[in-house]
Amino acid sequence: MQAQFNSIMQTQFESIRNLFGVQPGDYLVSLTDTPHEVLENPGASGSILFLTENKRCIMKTVQKKEKALLTELFQEYYNNLVQNPKTLLPKYFDCYPCKNRKITLSVMNNIFPTSIQLHQKFDLKGSTYKRKVSKKETSKKSPTYKDLDFMKKHPEGIFLENKTYDILFETMEKDCKLLESFKIIDYSLLLGVYFVRSDSTALDRNDANDFPSGATLAWTKNGDRLALYMGIIDILQKYDAKKKMEHCLKSVITDGKAVSVQNPKIYSERFLEFIKTKVFKKINTS
Repeated sequence: MQAQFNSIMQTQFESIRNLFGVQPGDYLVSLTDTPHEVLENPGASGSILFLTENKRCIMKTVQKKEKALLTELFQEYYNNLVQNPKTLLPKYFDCYPCKNRKITLSVMNNIFPTSIQLHQKFDLKGSTYKRKVSKKETSKKSPTYKDLDFMKKHPEGIFLENKTYDILFETMEKDCKLLESFKIIDYSLLLGVYFVRSDSTALDRNDANDFPSGATLAWTKNGDRLALYMGIIDILQKYDAKKKMEHCLKSVITDGKAVSVQNPKIYSERFLEFIKTKVFKKINTS
């Protein structure tokens, strides 16, 4: 039965690659070209990340319990990708067991573009407890900031066209509903920001042709034009007994509602509320 299920997963992995335009030859080159660049992981999971030579895929180590969760949710995850192609969830292209080790190497899409250098990167969970970049992280060439940093750098939020805002959150709500149904927490919105130029708030749709695919056009309240790249990451952490204990202990130290670890429903609601109200705002462009 397990072998049959694994065979179905392989077929669906191939279908996902086809759905998102990953050609077999390009995918093979992604995996076999060397050397792969080791990426610095700002998260606490301890996973190792690799960027393929052509920079189109991310390879990430997955622990045994994370692989079991991916297997458990895979059918629903696959259905969501097919029915919701604008999904912000990671696009898993395949998984490969590592020889003589209790880990798996997953292959996913690279959210960020390879032809431009992003000006800012954020890892956003909707939590304010200790969600601030460390001194060690700020010393890096391209640091990843957190929730409190975003609120300081973008106190007014980032503005989206009304239709873009509505579509984004319709998609994100579907994604979060799926994660909540499998009791998943600790996921983040990974957001890359590229400052284009200062401009009026009038939206010139031709600007979309100036950037790599996947850009969402936006602007600051001051009229700085932005190209955004985003996706939901780290979706393989379940709200288990260990996480429940972590929440209880941190709640003794500070406001329990502020800490990152929450039950899946509260986590999902807080995450969406933060992204909807603190990160993105609507602007009427009609």
